[in-house]
Parts: sequence; structure tokens; C-alpha cells
Amino acid sequence: MALSCATLWCISPAVLYAQAIDAPRYINAQGVEVIQGRRAAKPGPSAGIDSEGGDASGPVSGAQAIPKRPEPARVMAAGYQIAAGEQQQRDRDRLSILEEEMHAENVALESKIRVLQDPAMRAKLDAEQLKRLQETTLAHEKNIRALHSEIGRAKKNR
Repeated sequence: MALSCATLWCISPAVLYAQAIDAPRYINAQGVEVIQGRRAAKPGPSAGIDSEGGDASGPVSGAQAIPKRPEPARVMAAGYQIAAGEQQQRDRDRLSILEEEMHAENVALESKIRVLQDPAMRAKLDAEQLKRLQETTLAHEKNIRALHSEIGRAKKNR
């Protein structure tokens, strides 16, 4: 009895592996590989061929696995709609946040430009500090351009 249990223990993983190999497989609409039961038919153009490569035009035992089509995004999103008034409030909040960020960037840029234009303050900086200050100034200018375009889009969508 001990020998047969040990033998079964060694054989059963191999049997399970063999069953998994000959199970029909396909890729569904979401790109996920689906492994069906051994007797289920494959969906799609190869539905007339069984897992052994023969014709499966006869009766198929078990249920045929047909992948469920994903629901369109507009159908799924219908349950997550936001009221018009709430969306307008969110848009106003977003616009005010963008304008606050624009103001902060402008203040920071003006302070950096003052340091760069003042010869006395510029003389106190070494080459590395001057380079960082110029890079920071360019970053502020880039942020201001991005915020300006984003504010324009936010106002356009109102």
C-alpha cells in the first residue's frame, strides 16, 4: 500500500501536466490566454477542429466556451456619470489651481531673473551656482508655457 501511494504521488503531477497540455487554448479579446476544459470546443475560426486535430462536427460533450465580449466603455461608464453641476465645480476648481500655480511660477521666475540681471548678486555666485540658476530659470519658463497652454484648454472646455 505504501508503494502504491508513493507511486501515485509521483505519477499524479505528470498526469495533471499532460491534461493541461492537451487542453484547448486561445487568446481572448483582452489578450489573455484562456485554457478550456479538455472537451470544450475552441471559439472562433477553429471551432470545427477538436484538440486532436480531427473534425469535431459531431455532438460536443460539455458546454462550448465562447468568450464573453467586453462591454463598450460608454456602457460601463454610464454607471459612473457625474452631474453637470459637479463637473462644472471641478472644472472651476481645476482652473483656480492652475492659475495659482501660474502665479507661483511667475513669482519664482521673476526672483531668478532679478538675481541674474543684478551684477552685484551675480558676482557672488560661482560658476556651478550660476549654471543651476540658469537651468532653474529655464525650468520655470517651461512650466509657465505648459501652464499657459493647460489654462487655455481648461477655459476652452468650459
